[in-house]
Amino acid sequence: NLTFTYVINGALAVAFGLSFWQATAVVVIGGLAFLAIGAAGLSGVRTGTATLVVSRAAFGRRGNWPAGLLNWIVGVGYTVVNTVVGTLALEAFLAGLGWSGGHAPRALALAVTLALTFAVALWGHATVQFAERWMAYVLAVGFAALVVLVLPGADTSAPAAAPGAQAWSLAFVVVLAGPFSYLPMPADYTRYLPRTTSLKAVTRSGALGGFLSSVALGVAGAAAATRADMTDAVAGTESLLPGWFQPLFLALVLGGSVTNSIITLYSSSLNLQVLGIPWRFR
Repeated sequence: NLTFTYVINGALAVAFGLSFWQATAVVVIGGLAFLAIGAAGLSGVRTGTATLVVSRAAFGRRGNWPAGLLNWIVGVGYTVVNTVVGTLALEAFLAGLGWSGGHAPRALALAVTLALTFAVALWGHATVQFAERWMAYVLAVGFAALVVLVLPGADTSAPAAAPGAQAWSLAFVVVLAGPFSYLPMPADYTRYLPRTTSLKAVTRSGALGGFLSSVALGVAGAAAATRADMTDAVAGTESLLPGWFQPLFLALVLGGSVTNSIITLYSSSLNLQVLGIPWRFR
């Protein structure tokens, strides 16, 4: 969950017309939704199988198709979003090295981002778990530094541009879309936990991890939006950072995008298997 898209979500809340404090309230309330995501992983511990396999008991094989297809589309959609963000970060890094202009840098950035994602996701659960565990430590330290550098400069006194029902509604939709997009995924990973694992611990860990990361980065995004043009969120945030941290920031954006894409890509592949589509390699 340490991904730059949460920064974008916080910035969008301000762009929709909310003040910094209003956007912060939306981000915090949205983060509470991760309690449901943590609880969604309990079926994996109890049954040892993925969410959409469990749902067959209620809907049947054919009745499970709409949910499986929809979740596959959502997973692919978020993989695309993460890939675009990661590509923009790597393209900005290449521009900093003096290689900019034309389609070649962007094509290379896209190819590298996709290669990093597929290289891990295609190796299966054990590789995903290993990579995600170690990247979590690196990203946590890096994004904590980002929050420290961006948050103190927030213009907290700026009034809301359009604090109406439409602005609040749009902000809530964007912020809540992140947590709830993970709803079918937790059991894909908790299914390997021993049945003796505390269900309270699973719920608490999932909820706390998602809440802390989404709120911290979302508030940082709202803070950045009060000071910079966030039309290009990567470039806007980068402009607020000291020069020595900018390359590290771009690496963080790329790393967060890749690690999040790995999760969504792995789960979306499981959804295809649940749909019963035969895959054969000769």
